Amino acid sequence: MTKKLFILCPFSKMEPFVRKHFGELIYCMTFPGTDFYQDTDQKMEQILHFVKQEEITDIILVNDLDCPFLSGVIKNKPLCGWSFENTMQDLFLSQYLNVFKDKSKLMRQIKLSEMYILYQAQKLTKELAKRKNPGENPLKIKALMTCRSQDLLKELPLKQLRYEC
Repeated sequence: MTKKLFILCPFSKMEPFVRKHFGELIYCMTFPGTDFYQDTDQKMEQILHFVKQEEITDIILVNDLDCPFLSGVIKNKPLCGWSFENTMQDLFLSQYLNVFKDKSKLMRQIKLSEMYILYQAQKLTKELAKRKNPGENPLKIKALMTCRSQDLLKELPLKQLRYEC
């Protein structure tokens, strides 16, 4: 049986939306900005303990297009001080000419959301690989982009990222 753990940002209030689409028999864990940059070891230990305890098979990182931090970066508003905002801003600025210039606000939100959640999925995969014990079944890591206001979900292709040594 597939047991799913969704990692969400508490500011996006996505848990009811995710449960609506995936049912009540899922698990949700929140980290601001689905951020693994501060207190990484502590967060990874929490995740791994929970994964082992509940026999989780899939971890799904979720990012909503209506995320206020995402919009703030796109609109060049002052940051609130969260480390993940710097990551979003760095992704946005480093790819501005190639990806974002001359795009509508919606397309910028979509592209930045995709880039950020894929970046987070890669980071999570690397962190899990460092901590993998021999003989453990690999977790499937997935990325889900949502637009709660439009009731839309899109799983982003990760080429089946797995954490392997």
